[in-house]
Amino acid sequence: MCYERRDGEERLMQGMKLSRFFLGNNSSEGLISVSEQLSKLFKGKNANELRKAVVIFCGDTAVDGVNQTQGKLSYKEAVVVSQGYAPINAVARHINAPVYIIDVGLQQDVQTVSGILSQKVIHGTHQGYPAMDKEVTGHAIAVGVSVGRSLVKDGVQAVGLGHIGERAMLSALSVTMTILHEELEQASKQNGYQLQLKDVGDFRVDPIGVLAAVGSSEIAALFGLITELARNKVAIVFDDAVTGSAVLSAVNVYPNVRECVFPSLNYEEPIHKMQMKALHMEPCLHYPITGGAGIGAAIGLILLEQAMLLIDKEEVEK
Repeated sequence: MCYERRDGEERLMQGMKLSRFFLGNNSSEGLISVSEQLSKLFKGKNANELRKAVVIFCGDTAVDGVNQTQGKLSYKEAVVVSQGYAPINAVARHINAPVYIIDVGLQQDVQTVSGILSQKVIHGTHQGYPAMDKEVTGHAIAVGVSVGRSLVKDGVQAVGLGHIGERAMLSALSVTMTILHEELEQASKQNGYQLQLKDVGDFRVDPIGVLAAVGSSEIAALFGLITELARNKVAIVFDDAVTGSAVLSAVNVYPNVRECVFPSLNYEEPIHKMQMKALHMEPCLHYPITGGAGIGAAIGLILLEQAMLLIDKEEVEK
């Protein structure tokens, strides 16, 4: 037991050094804040038991609009991750977390690519309204729920979210503005101008319909994954505006999801800032890693692990 405690303290100190690189001088405060949320979520658990995973959903947006690459860039990025050569793979290996990459909506086919689970529901979403039909959206959500159930069955307790896809920020913006349209219109009036946003429905009442109208396949799949993980009290880490739009969607429909969600990156991006304000969250990691394929969320998993070690240390000292 003495050896385990010493090993845990050494890991905590190493984690604190790494956290300071991202958190700056407020690393202790950041870890304490995360540990307080984790202690409520993971009662009786310790860091040595914390099983982690990274899940990346893939899908292209507005493929029938301006689309010079025809999905080749997202295809190549997905292949690199599947082969284990991407930055996300290096971070995931460091924290002993498998990376699961699932295609739900890439324009290109990946069925012959080893390491990518093909659950394609659409070959990229459409430009304009609707982005996809309700049946496709429901299937994408179901894929996310199924992945979540598999992770829970495997005993995974913390998941980092990632995405791969061209023009994903278009759908992230549309989903975010649809959910926050009342707040945005009110803010515009207070600033002396009138903002008129297209009414595509109430997200709380009809999430499938709204996601079909303005969303994308990977955001829909992430929505399903998040709701299923939160239902089973799994910690969820996200980093950018695309995964943030899925989190905002899930919290909008199921407010209790919020207690399971942890933002990681704090960076200057307007959509991301809007989401954080609406979620009443303050990300801890001050480093602009916004590549999308989950690397920021994976680094956030390191923070979660160190916060768990901090909880363990406090329990031992009581």
